[in-house]
Amino acid sequence: MVVRSNQQGESADSTWLYRRILPQRVLTVTFMVVLLGATLLYYTDVALLFRIPTLTLKGQSQQQTSNNLSTHSAADVLQSLPRVSAVNCSLLWTGDKLELQKAQHSQANRTRKAKTTSEYRRATWDCGRYLQNGGFNLSSVSEEELSFPLAFSLLVYRDADQEILCMRHSWRQKVKWRYFINLTGQEFPLKTNKELVRILKAYHGANDVGGIRDPPIFRWRWQRFSPAPYNLTIYKGSVHVAVSREFVDYVLNTRVGKTLLEWERPVMHPDESYFNTLNNNPQLGVPGSATVNHTSNQHAAYFSRLKIWGSEKDKYGGCKGKFVRDICHFGVGDLPLLTKSPQLFANKFSYDHQPLSYDCLEEWYFHKVELEDAGNPPPLNVSLYEQSPMVKYRYTGPVKNSVMN
Repeated sequence: MVVRSNQQGESADSTWLYRRILPQRVLTVTFMVVLLGATLLYYTDVALLFRIPTLTLKGQSQQQTSNNLSTHSAADVLQSLPRVSAVNCSLLWTGDKLELQKAQHSQANRTRKAKTTSEYRRATWDCGRYLQNGGFNLSSVSEEELSFPLAFSLLVYRDADQEILCMRHSWRQKVKWRYFINLTGQEFPLKTNKELVRILKAYHGANDVGGIRDPPIFRWRWQRFSPAPYNLTIYKGSVHVAVSREFVDYVLNTRVGKTLLEWERPVMHPDESYFNTLNNNPQLGVPGSATVNHTSNQHAAYFSRLKIWGSEKDKYGGCKGKFVRDICHFGVGDLPLLTKSPQLFANKFSYDHQPLSYDCLEEWYFHKVELEDAGNPPPLNVSLYEQSPMVKYRYTGPVKNSVMN
């Protein structure tokens, strides 16, 4: 959210709808696709926008957008950046114990009221005004970003078919985006768009899709539907993926992709095995897929999400927020981990739990944007990604055993 802080340190104007928790009703249309550096394609009647400040309005050319963004002075950008007055966020980023105590005291017995559906609709009815008021057009767009557009989907309700629908809508656009990243609710970006472009370029077409080979603890989900088509081995993994355009082409336009999707439909949580299975059966020759299974831990060798499960809490030094259904909802004490993580996004945050954690994370994020626009970007170890097993052992040959339809 954009924080226009008052003296009490509370938000006077909250316009980042991306991380709001929606009402429990399921929308008729439950997805959105955004092309960064390209165009706003589609959004639901409760519009959710992922705030990386490089959106191009529909109907504008990339050059028009770049010109529009460059008209903002450095002073305009600095004045509009989110600031938190209740605490010193820069100290929390480094784990300062005294400032952490101050933050915890500041948040004690405070709750943040969630916006209603009507409030969301009013805030986003005028798209141009929403982008202007939200500060989306305050960052300059580099030529590198314009030449490497990214597609995002945001699911309000999880379902493999809806994810495919997002892919299909984005596939039909004129802009030839290079990578597709699916987002879910209660997440937060850890990398700016410039950083995402540099990282995804270093993937060299590899797909960021983890998976564990037919794990016994989850086998009951698909066992009664076995065997899988084409004698595929089922892989269980996370719903979070970052996949190349060629991978999406395979999903949408090959017989194997379509047949496996049909087989997965009755499986419980097919979005946790469909993409993972396609990416980890090397005999298929899926572009950018894994030629070897890198690890028995689905999270160890991939960068899509920072996510702490209860079984992994010791690895990360615990969860400083709270566990909900065995997943850490980050708190203020997790900020040093979040700001140093090589992962692309963090999952999860709760709107009503330690809101200073994502307020300060947002200030950190836009501080990085500020440094980038000033020509002094923070250091980024691109070789970490380029030398990862996911990239080194990606499939680079022709598509195999898959009739294109």
